[in-house]
Amino acid sequence: MRPRSTLRLLRLRRLLRLTTRFTAGLALALLSAAPGRGDEASPRPNLVLIVIDTLRADHLPFHGYRNTAPFLAELASRSVVFSHAFAPSSWTAPSTASLFTSLYPEQHGVLSGLLATRKMQEFDASVTLNRIPAPITTLPEFLRECGYHTFGVSDNLNVSRDLGFDPGFDEFVMFPYAGADSVDAVLSRWSADIRASEPYFVYAHYMDPHVPYNRRDPWYEAPAAPRDIPMARYDSEIGFVDSRIRAAFERFGWMNDAVVIVTSDHGEEFYDHGHTEHGRTLYQEVVHVPLLIRVPGKDAARREGPVSILDVYPTVRDLLGFAPAAEHEGVSLEPALGASWTAPRRTLYGHVRRQVYRGGETRTSVISYPWKWIRTGDDVVELYDLAADPGEKTNLAERNADIVSRLSREYDSFASGMPAFAPESTRTSLDPETIERLRALGYVR
Repeated sequence: MRPRSTLRLLRLRRLLRLTTRFTAGLALALLSAAPGRGDEASPRPNLVLIVIDTLRADHLPFHGYRNTAPFLAELASRSVVFSHAFAPSSWTAPSTASLFTSLYPEQHGVLSGLLATRKMQEFDASVTLNRIPAPITTLPEFLRECGYHTFGVSDNLNVSRDLGFDPGFDEFVMFPYAGADSVDAVLSRWSADIRASEPYFVYAHYMDPHVPYNRRDPWYEAPAAPRDIPMARYDSEIGFVDSRIRAAFERFGWMNDAVVIVTSDHGEEFYDHGHTEHGRTLYQEVVHVPLLIRVPGKDAARREGPVSILDVYPTVRDLLGFAPAAEHEGVSLEPALGASWTAPRRTLYGHVRRQVYRGGETRTSVISYPWKWIRTGDDVVELYDLAADPGEKTNLAERNADIVSRLSREYDSFASGMPAFAPESTRTSLDPETIERLRALGYVR
């Protein structure tokens, strides 16, 4: 990796923030002046970004599972589906911040999100939160600068104003896991404004597959073993949120006339490696996420190369005719939406900092497909062949010291040379109701 510096990145950011509005205005002027357009409606597509929290890819029908999500399966049949899409962390805040910025967690500095520890509960109800640094132009900010009307609804406390997710949105609502019906109610309330605001960008973050797993009928299928009841409830939550996403698509006609991107911030563990929930590890069950992109007029396809949710922002830029942003770590997937695509060789990185009451150590990873390297702290290293062992059951580190050494150097080079923004934080107080919500979501112990 070529040497890069924080100073260079900040200088680029200042320049880009000054020029983006001019570039966007120029592009729109050229579009409106194109021969034959006259007073026709703008060719810019409406954009819809759906994030389904805690949704692991291998619990979806288009990844080989039973039909937990019939609507998403229908959407996938009309979309480009990426078989090997990865999140850069197994926490909501770091991954979603990466989705919004096309930067890795170590770069944007949002490493943990809204976590409440025993110490907080005993002595005070205030917490210090990482937030997306103000100098970063996020995806909604970019789109608003391009003339989009922007709407965001988040059902997760970790995607909030406190953490810096609201800049760029004309309308932004966050509530603490009220469920997909509440997300649908907000979209319904905004329906007239959204329809009158073309081109528009809608970001909807659904929370339902997250703990606590509710039993959702008629999607619940009783398992044979009691230990699998949580997973069965989780699967029923997928069916429930799938039905509510269908309702939103039918209301707005998104299947026909919008660019639609569906993904997740991370997956979930069901004793795959001895744990439950998420935020502890970087195994496939928590970082392999769905990613599908539906562009009207583009054929459906399945792409096998490794990609990242960091690629969403560069892809949107490309679809709108903008060159790659110099500071982005993701790449545009627009070429993959064509008739054929050869996946470029690339390296993807992962990072999770565990909560203090879970040990507090940091885990990092490198995916250089098919190899996946995981390091816990400074001394425990694992290596897996994802092509031969997608469940990561056989640690090959001892048998492949050369590969371990190469990937260790690659991560260390990335970590030491990456451009990073100065971290920003804010302190907020949590009321008793919010603390109870956090406890229900597993964020308080």
